[in-house]
Amino acid sequence: MDDGHVVYESTIINEYLEEKFPQIPLMPKTSQGKARVRKWTLQLDTNIPFSYKCTNYLHCLSVFFLAMSPEDLELHFNNQPGADPLKIERHNDNIKKGLIQNILLMQS
Repeated sequence: MDDGHVVYESTIINEYLEEKFPQIPLMPKTSQGKARVRKWTLQLDTNIPFSYKCTNYLHCLSVFFLAMSPEDLELHFNNQPGADPLKIERHNDNIKKGLIQNILLMQS
């Protein structure tokens, strides 16, 4: 908070401080340096929240499916359009072993 004005989100806070206190620069002096900082902040602002949301969604999804009985789970997957036994088996395997762990293993 500055003069009753609330500033949030790290990239915006940094820009605000850079403009409010130009005598103490946060950004590099060169165009290349500034571009590098902007690339990193864009990466942080876009990719990390997406990864977190994806992981959180998968966790919620696994909790939902784990609460279902095996019969209801089978009924759920069998009623999917184009359901085939291999996909159903893979879905059941993902749920039993944990969706998050399987996704993380695929990404490594």
